[in-house]
Amino acid sequence: MQDLVVHLLAYNDPHYGQIAKWGAAHIQVPIIPPGLEINYTSYPVTGYYAQIIFWQRLSPRIVPDTLELITYHSGIEVQAGLLTDMVTSESYDSWMVLKENDPVRTKIINQSTVNQYYETAYQSLLIDTEAHYRRLLEIMDHWSGGKK
Repeated sequence: MQDLVVHLLAYNDPHYGQIAKWGAAHIQVPIIPPGLEINYTSYPVTGYYAQIIFWQRLSPRIVPDTLELITYHSGIEVQAGLLTDMVTSESYDSWMVLKENDPVRTKIINQSTVNQYYETAYQSLLIDTEAHYRRLLEIMDHWSGGKK
């Protein structure tokens, strides 16, 4: 995955120029009271057609087995469960495309009897236009040898 991301960031198309730029975000909720449900929606960075999250990390400061996390993309639940120490101790690769008309929705529920803390960070590719996005898909198809 990392090689592909580096390739996409370095790729300079003769017609479109730079296909993707690097981006990052950090989300922090310092206090989540017991039983409270927090919902947030992630859209692409303002001014970009799409944003592709390729790396995520949950904070190791999250107390294991206290927060339930549910993520929806394209109307489908793509991940759900308690945040365990295994999940919060490592970063992980992902490939989630955010568009203005197709954001990612996240729900966090404090399942414990005391206040909890939530924090996540991610890195992403920022795509200027739909034409850049379509070209990126072509480059990825070529990168994979046309395998689908």
